[in-house]
Amino acid sequence: MSRTATWALSGAVYLLLVIGGYLLYEAAAAPGESPHQQPESHSLYQPAAPAAH
Repeated sequence: MSRTATWALSGAVYLLLVIGGYLLYEAAAAPGESPHQQPESHSLYQPAAPAAH
């Protein structure tokens, strides 16, 4: 197998793994419960911790 074909096959397998993993992640999380979809999980919405003096 040529080097170009090897890289192409490797890229295709990598994309399948990434897409498959993302689909599994979305299936495991209930709709609307993905951490990246929740504004409360963003650092701007976290209460500021008081500085210890």
